[in-house]
Amino acid sequence: MENDQVFEWMVGSLHGELNEEEQARLKLWLEESNKNREEFEELRILREQAKEARETRVFDAESALRAVKRRKKERAWRVMLKYAGAVALLLGAGGWFYAWQQKNHREAPRAFERIALPGHERAWLRQGDGVAIALEGVPADTLISSYGGVAVVINDETLVLRAEEGNGEQAEEGELNELFVPRGGEFSLVLSDGTRVWLNAETRLIFPRRFAGGERRVRLEGEAYFDVSGDARWPFIAEAAEMEVTVLGTRFNVSAYPGDASRHATVAEGRVAVRAGGRPAVELVPGEQLHLVGGEWEKREVETRAYLSWIEGRFIFKDTRLEEIARQAARWYDVEIAFEEEGLKEIRFTGGIVRGEPVKSLIEAIEATSDARFRVEGRRLVVYKI
Repeated sequence: MENDQVFEWMVGSLHGELNEEEQARLKLWLEESNKNREEFEELRILREQAKEARETRVFDAESALRAVKRRKKERAWRVMLKYAGAVALLLGAGGWFYAWQQKNHREAPRAFERIALPGHERAWLRQGDGVAIALEGVPADTLISSYGGVAVVINDETLVLRAEEGNGEQAEEGELNELFVPRGGEFSLVLSDGTRVWLNAETRLIFPRRFAGGERRVRLEGEAYFDVSGDARWPFIAEAAEMEVTVLGTRFNVSAYPGDASRHATVAEGRVAVRAGGRPAVELVPGEQLHLVGGEWEKREVETRAYLSWIEGRFIFKDTRLEEIARQAARWYDVEIAFEEEGLKEIRFTGGIVRGEPVKSLIEAIEATSDARFRVEGRRLVVYKI
């Protein structure tokens, strides 16, 4: 059994987030040996430290480690190194950051929430007639439009395009719709073929009301996760900047924000063929990614959860540069983040946070494990070094 998977189950169990199958598998693993049960107990002890941190706003990582080492001697040290190299628990429910470097510090309250709030479901739909419709707060089962043989409705905070029964009228070929999710938002939709798409903050998807011409082609600007409805006769093609991802039925994620040096396509299930930068198509299978690095495209193996976790309401980082974390946070919390020193952008973190947590939870975790500090200046956050 993979260590990462077991660790996720242990964390999920402590937060009450496992389903019945996951809980049963964790139980079997715990029953295998005393060593397994001791590892789970060590993690539980560290979670108690996080609870105290939420109340006092101070987490003394060094004291926590000394306490664990007193109980488990050298073995506790080895266990934690195996999982992450070091452990510091993120302040706030459901979040975990694991990397010891320095203990947290006492500081006067800062009004982060005044300028940065977690995102929520919000989007704008522009149909073929050019009219833009705000989708934030629209009641369930609301009919947005009905023409061209396709009804557009809101169903459980999802935009759904579906063929109207008994209506032979066809949508005009070439008629395109556009769904735009602003900063501080997210949204999902179901295309007319049944493909479901999740759009991250600051993302635009252009798609036909009804697919035609023997293919299913959409254009993306930003980041989206696709769960493609299988149809061998109609390949699904997602264009994103200089990338073109072709599939018959699969699940994959594409990130291609304008201005970002990093762009990538990541496969969760099935197979895809990706053309990028004018080069021949590259085939990807689950766990593989085509990634733009320094102007060059590179195929590599990745832990997909770090790239797909946003659709489950989490940020997960693995050895991620602070600049990239700030970029994701800026889009989700709809806030500008600036760095006083270039070197701060290169600080790396491993860990995670629930996206619904206040921005201060993320900030406190970063500050607890590095020399980076944040302050509020007008309508932006500034990262500086102590």
